[in-house]
Amino acid sequence: MASKTNKVFQLIRDIFLLLFSIIIMSTSKGVFTGEQEPVHYVLFFIAALLALLTLINILLLIIRVQNRFYFYFNAIIQIPISFIIAGLNPSIFGFISLGLILLNIIIIITLRKKEEK
Repeated sequence: MASKTNKVFQLIRDIFLLLFSIIIMSTSKGVFTGEQEPVHYVLFFIAALLALLTLINILLLIIRVQNRFYFYFNAIIQIPISFIIAGLNPSIFGFISLGLILLNIIIIITLRKKEEK
């Protein structure tokens, strides 16, 4: 099972990422965008994928799953996705994506620390 520090980092990341995904989905395909370029559809799909992974991660944390494979998979898969979001919309989303990358790296390190003990 993941340590308490790791769970706290994961919950902080997941809550932040869920809000971030909702904001991206509402602004990339919502009523506020007049143009419908392909980048908006890609950004919407990536945000929906992140929201799905985040909801699964929160559910697994709540039911206290013993297997760490999904937590590694989720943290590792979110790193390139965060780079893609930063590249597609480099304004404020770039800084938010860098924060998510750092949180994912911290989560991977804390998962490895617990495993080595």
